[in-house]
Amino acid sequence: MTSKSSFFELTKEKFIRSIWQPAAFACIFAFYFPIFSLMTIGRRMEGSELFTETELASAKRYILSSFTEQLESPLLIILLLIMAAVCAYAQFSYLHDKRQTDFYHSLPVKRSRLFAVNVSVSIISVAVPYLVMSLIAALIVSANTGDGSCMSAALMRFVIGLGFFLFMFMTAVLAMLLTGNARVGVLGMAVLFVWGPYIVYMWESLYSLYFDTYYGLYEELAAFVQMSSPVAWALGDGVSDDGMRAAVSYALAAAMYGLNLWLYGRRKSEMATHSMAFRLTEAPIKFIIAVPTALGIMCAIGGSMNNSAVWGGFSAAIGAFLVCGIIEIIYSLDYRKFFAHLPQTAGCIVLALAGFAFFNYDLSGYDLYIPDSSKVESIGIYTSGLEDIYGRENILELDEDMDYPSLMYNYISDKDVIDRMHITENKETFNEALRRISELRAEYGDDLQYDGNSVWTVLAGWHLTDGKTVYRQYTIDLSMVADEMEALYADQEYKEGTYPVLEWSDETVASLVETGYQDSFGTHTIPFTGMSETEKQAAIIKLHDTYVKELGELSARTRYEESPVTTLQFRTPYFQELYEIFKSASSGGHYYNEIDYVGHYPVYPSFTETLKLMEEYGANINAGLTADDVNSIVISDYSGYSIDETGEMKLPKEDLIVTDKEQIQEILDSVSVNISCGNILRPYWYSLSCTVNLNSRFMLSAYSAGNISAADDTVDSPAEDSASIILDVVYSDSYLPESVSSNIICNFATNTLPDFIREYFGITDEQLAETTNSLGW
Repeated sequence: MTSKSSFFELTKEKFIRSIWQPAAFACIFAFYFPIFSLMTIGRRMEGSELFTETELASAKRYILSSFTEQLESPLLIILLLIMAAVCAYAQFSYLHDKRQTDFYHSLPVKRSRLFAVNVSVSIISVAVPYLVMSLIAALIVSANTGDGSCMSAALMRFVIGLGFFLFMFMTAVLAMLLTGNARVGVLGMAVLFVWGPYIVYMWESLYSLYFDTYYGLYEELAAFVQMSSPVAWALGDGVSDDGMRAAVSYALAAAMYGLNLWLYGRRKSEMATHSMAFRLTEAPIKFIIAVPTALGIMCAIGGSMNNSAVWGGFSAAIGAFLVCGIIEIIYSLDYRKFFAHLPQTAGCIVLALAGFAFFNYDLSGYDLYIPDSSKVESIGIYTSGLEDIYGRENILELDEDMDYPSLMYNYISDKDVIDRMHITENKETFNEALRRISELRAEYGDDLQYDGNSVWTVLAGWHLTDGKTVYRQYTIDLSMVADEMEALYADQEYKEGTYPVLEWSDETVASLVETGYQDSFGTHTIPFTGMSETEKQAAIIKLHDTYVKELGELSARTRYEESPVTTLQFRTPYFQELYEIFKSASSGGHYYNEIDYVGHYPVYPSFTETLKLMEEYGANINAGLTADDVNSIVISDYSGYSIDETGEMKLPKEDLIVTDKEQIQEILDSVSVNISCGNILRPYWYSLSCTVNLNSRFMLSAYSAGNISAADDTVDSPAEDSASIILDVVYSDSYLPESVSSNIICNFATNTLPDFIREYFGITDEQLAETTNSLGW
């Protein structure tokens, strides 16, 4: 006969007996929410009666930002996780004691109602203090900042956080229901919370360790990790919407409630004190835990032993054997049962060895994968051995949460380059080129000579007809496939993916408002002197169109013979807005050099029409640097250096200090200056360091010629006796006075090294011949 006591009465009675839970949780939430908010306010508003209006507004923004971080902090998720585990243990641990189980199940209460009461008490114990304390904190923050949105934000985050708690709580309850021993129940919670992420990271580690062409897709990996555990799901990835994940959490918690209720109704009382409450789960759980753990051990030991097949196979087998034995001890709570169920142990060992064979011998053919061209929609290919400007493409955004102008960076990765590149017209040709690269990699493997010049990584991305993209990364001596790489660079679709400026829309080009360039003295803005806004806009479009025409015609062979002499930076309205924000803030000493060096594209000497237009529109590249503008040039040879007993670097030969004007001019004619857009195909003699020391007269003439840093274009020309001010405005990296320098670092190309320098340092033709570009020309 079942009791007719109402659900409410039963919940009330259970809640009173478990009053310690809400009391403890209330204390935790009190410290986390209102007390921490009061501490933040007290620290930030101390002496506020003396604040200016700007300082007071800044303090209020800080308090609001801190409160928002409280509501969204990962620490809150960790607290909810602990509370979920505590509630599950406190409300269902009686299932692990036979006498308590018999007592509770003998009560005239339906099991479904008893289960619902335990769950309800747990939810109330967490939800009520969570809601109350977060609202109190919101009231405190709102009263001190005057922002009424705090209450709605706290309510919204409570709804989201409660969803995450319910998902984690029902997972913890599942662990308690599957086990019959309290300690094993806690261990089961840990397994359910962390086993999924372990599987994902272990699998990724094995791919990375055993497959040479594996390319780590960290975004996809993060998505798998997030879906593999309720904790990871609650913590999120910083990208997916919290509200969406909370809604899914509510749905999953409801589904797990049904599963747990079904298990609760079928759980036998006599299974209390046993490790596992359901015998049928023992073998599957043993396999699920033992085999991945053995593969993880194989990954750790095999990796540390240079992927030794002997050590890999041995560690997989012995790992499976040991883990199976430990699991049997846990199941039986008897160390003498280590060798129990040997057939199951043998099965785990076989599966672990199968996993070892799969990875060690590449049974899936992963490293040799090349799709059939008929299944390929387009191809993307990336290698910094052809072009290395990608690091200068970072997308900048203003960080609105900071009290002073600050930038956020969206870095362009090699994967980003692959994803935007779609080679369709010549996809068959380059698919076969990738097949050849794959075969060469398989043939030579670790025998490749890493000479620092020709060996690079090549990332390939096949955009398949079914919508998927498959990535493979090869380490290869590009000189082995120089012809293929030369043909690749000549492909227009490859260039469009490499240089986004080539595929800008007409609307984007028409919206450009300024154009910058870079030379040895930093970055500058082309003045377009004497032009109206309409004329300037037309000039920018003409300069863009001319540049993209010449860039599209640039060949790898031309790059082998030439180095960029300057760059072009086409600025959109948003980019220019950032410029203005940071220019106005420069008086406060905020460093904004980075904004000057993003979005530049190389200009080569053969871009005659582009250079002609730049000069016509006011660009004064290097301001006509001649020998008369240089005091001296210091050349150091760092090849074969040593460290003496005092710890000082000792060079094989003393520095060559050049003061002769003819020799200085010869050097200036033969070197290339350091600009952000280098040229990896141009071989340089890197062991020589060439430092050009400028005289102060040149600095003034350079300024007078209009060679001004982009950030300081509005500064009036200084008086001739204000040498320090001249330095501050000439150099692009001089926004902070202490960063001012008066020299230029240059590089020698191997085929332009002056004879008197070669003779001084004893550089032979054979030595120069050893230096090559990435294609080995």
